[in-house]
Amino acid sequence: MKESYLIIKDFKDNVRNLIEKVDNLKIENNKLSNDFNVLNTLYQNTIKDFDELKVKYDALKIGKAVIGSNEKNKTKRKLKKLIDQIDDCLVELTS
Repeated sequence: MKESYLIIKDFKDNVRNLIEKVDNLKIENNKLSNDFNVLNTLYQNTIKDFDELKVKYDALKIGKAVIGSNEKNKTKRKLKKLIDQIDDCLVELTS
C-alpha cells in the first residue's frame, strides 16, 4: 500500500513539474514571439530606408552624369536610357 502511495506521489510530482515546464515554455515562447516581431519591424524599416537611399543615390548619379558630362551626345544617351527604363517600369506596372 505504501508503495502505491509513493508511485502516486511521484506521478503527481512529475505532472506538476511538467505543468511548470509547459508554463515556462509558454512564457519563453511569448518573449521570443515579441522579440521576433520587434526584429521583423526593424528589418522592414531597414529595407524601406535602403530603398529610399537607393533612389536618392540613383538620382545623385543621374545628376552627376548630366552635370559632369561635357559631351552632349553621351548625356542624351544616358537620359534616353533612363527614360526607356522608366517606360519599361510603367509598362510592367500597368500590365
